[in-house]
Amino acid sequence: MPNLTSALVGFTVCALVAVAAPAADGSTAPPRTLDLVYAVTSSGRDLGRIDVRIDRDGTPRRVEAVTRPQGVARLFADEVTERFVYVPVEGGWQAREYIEKGDDTIEMTFEYSDRLRARGAGDDSSHPTESLVEPQGFPLSSMLLDGEALPSREILMPTNRGLRGYRYIRQGDERIEVRGTSYETVKWLKQ
Repeated sequence: MPNLTSALVGFTVCALVAVAAPAADGSTAPPRTLDLVYAVTSSGRDLGRIDVRIDRDGTPRRVEAVTRPQGVARLFADEVTERFVYVPVEGGWQAREYIEKGDDTIEMTFEYSDRLRARGAGDDSSHPTESLVEPQGFPLSSMLLDGEALPSREILMPTNRGLRGYRYIRQGDERIEVRGTSYETVKWLKQ
């Protein structure tokens, strides 16, 4: 079971997770797809949600995140669908393409040789191959990377002005309860 993540930027993000059911022999295999719903609130007000589906089966793998603002969030956010394709490699993954559709459309492609090459959204840049690209609406790295490795990796996020770099800083651990099930969670600050 991956760690759940909540962002610390003045509002609360809570994830509800679809978990694999035990097989007939009692073992629990990772599900082919993982569905998450992130609810965003501020001072008790509903600010929207992010639905995420991760396809874990096969290569390349896919993440689809749909941001559906509700309540006050409609004043400053639009519905957006992100599609991200990546290939798992030792110590991380390699991004293949990123498409965001909403009021603006962002399309980027990525190639790897001795450098990571990004093209699209006004960007034509190169980065160290160990840099990790992740979708805007979903912290993929906090689910797939070891908690020790995450703070030391540079994460690149596609935007309509090209790639933007940031890092995660661990803020601590927290136990949360969702529908009667208790989860150990890790809080990360995206910097």
